[in-house]
Amino acid sequence: GRFLSFAGHVIKRRLIDYFRKEKRHNGVVPISAFSKDSEEVDLTIGSSVEKYSIEQTNESRRQEIELIKSELSKWGISFFDLADVSPKHKKTKEIYRNIINHILSQPALLSAIKTKKYLPVGDIEKNTGIPRKKIERARKYIIAVLVIMTGDYSHIQYYIDDGIKRPGGVLE
Repeated sequence: GRFLSFAGHVIKRRLIDYFRKEKRHNGVVPISAFSKDSEEVDLTIGSSVEKYSIEQTNESRRQEIELIKSELSKWGISFFDLADVSPKHKKTKEIYRNIINHILSQPALLSAIKTKKYLPVGDIEKNTGIPRKKIERARKYIIAVLVIMTGDYSHIQYYIDDGIKRPGGVLE
């Protein structure tokens, strides 16, 4: 009686080990799955070049995200912070867009933000008429958008709202 329960445990453990080992091959599709009725698979140069181009674009995006992450860390901002403070409502997005466009249209203000590493809420409030509380609530979001829009992040800039001006300067 003991041998059968022992053998059952050994077989069960070996099956679990086997399935764990083979788990890494779950996403792999054999090339024969692409052929229909024993026809040859058409692997063209065009599809290879396209795939390579997509991989290079993805790699560029990944590198840009890493650069943005390091730049934002200098400001004390993380991606988790941005997720919390990003505007959800259309009106709030419009207010933040106006603030960002105002800053981008004022080179002296943008330069002050770059060098002093802070957002001059009083100046922005005075010039835009937007309440201090709204500006302060959006501080991290505004800085992140300014870093992206004034930096060399062409892939990431694509995802920023179209209502924001795209200057050529670099924010350091």
